[in-house]
Amino acid sequence: MGLSRRKLLQGAAAAAGVGIAGAPRLLLAQGEPIRIGLMFSLSGPYVPASEPNMKGAQLAIAAYNRRGGLLGRKIEGVPRDDKFSGAGAVAATRDLAGMGINLFVGGSSSTAALATMPLLKELKAVFTIAGAAAMSITHESFTRNAFRVQANANMQYGGLGRAMAIQFPNILKWQVVAPDSAFGRDAARTFAANMRLAHPKGASKELEIRDPMLVGASQSDFRPQINQLMNSGVEGVFFAAVGAPTVSFFQQARSVGLEKKLKAICEGQGDVTAKALGRDMFTYWGPTFWPYQIEPTKSNKLSQEFYKDWVDAYKDSSPPTVGCIGYRAATAILEGVKRAKSTDAEAVIAAMEGLQFDSPTGPVRLRKEDHQSIGTVFFAQYAPSSTEPFYEIKSVKAIDENTVVERPTPGSEYVI
Repeated sequence: MGLSRRKLLQGAAAAAGVGIAGAPRLLLAQGEPIRIGLMFSLSGPYVPASEPNMKGAQLAIAAYNRRGGLLGRKIEGVPRDDKFSGAGAVAATRDLAGMGINLFVGGSSSTAALATMPLLKELKAVFTIAGAAAMSITHESFTRNAFRVQANANMQYGGLGRAMAIQFPNILKWQVVAPDSAFGRDAARTFAANMRLAHPKGASKELEIRDPMLVGASQSDFRPQINQLMNSGVEGVFFAAVGAPTVSFFQQARSVGLEKKLKAICEGQGDVTAKALGRDMFTYWGPTFWPYQIEPTKSNKLSQEFYKDWVDAYKDSSPPTVGCIGYRAATAILEGVKRAKSTDAEAVIAAMEGLQFDSPTGPVRLRKEDHQSIGTVFFAQYAPSSTEPFYEIKSVKAIDENTVVERPTPGSEYVI
């Protein structure tokens, strides 16, 4: 993304601590700031997705400071790099806890989130998860101290499977390419299961969704898999990785013309891929986490504010929509503090269970039973454009997450 880790951390501290670049300083009430630990993968393969996540969280904090802070105090974001690893996430969590911080936002990867969660009760901390979609987070690994403020794999990739089944009823041979991880396996199985449920030939042997092709979570060379796909006879492909691997796969696929052999291709991070491909862009489907270009989001006042803040702070008129996940996760924990009138972990947890709050994509509810957020999930058709940023959205499908969320089973394994 063109930023060194040091510069990114410095920029994160500046944006989260003093507000949006160019905005006037505000006179907030005296007292120690409320500090929020921001733990994202600022190095490693997830940077293309997790950096915008961090920026979105920073802008949420800046917006609250602009309105006077919380509990008469300024809010300060304290950034840390979880290094896209369990060990890095544990180190970042303990480092922040050692500073007296008990409110965390982050978990842009399932690996980092799952490593952090067992520490939270001991540290008397609250964690809002922005990015991690593995099903175990709100099922067998559930902890009261964590809330997932985004769609899980079933909602996100199951929803994508349904959308593709409806959009392409005549495509009968599909292949999923997924990272060999908890997230990747969840994305593959929920996509396939929901496609079978929604496809008009879902119960027929004519619909063939092949066993997932598993790849490394940080893999960069996909030529063997692409060659296999070129000769496989499949008509549709879902590439379920996130971050730099997705961009590498698409660039390598385009270089040999894979997209021309397929009738449909979809992936898991949406416009992050489109922005990275630039002039190498081709048509595909993927999520959009904040469709600010269309209604009803376009008229949402929080969306308008968030968009303006992003452009002012980062000089980017086509924000990566994944930034909205970080914004929502930070908003959730700040609204919990506001409702609890306290930063005490137990008080904040109680305040967040069942909490409903407004976001740039509309209302979001935190389900009390399993701490899974429920709102709206969006999928878009991305296509090449001759002008910057060299892509455009041709179509968007919105799905009420109430229709794709599974029943809550905290503490028990998720079963499709």
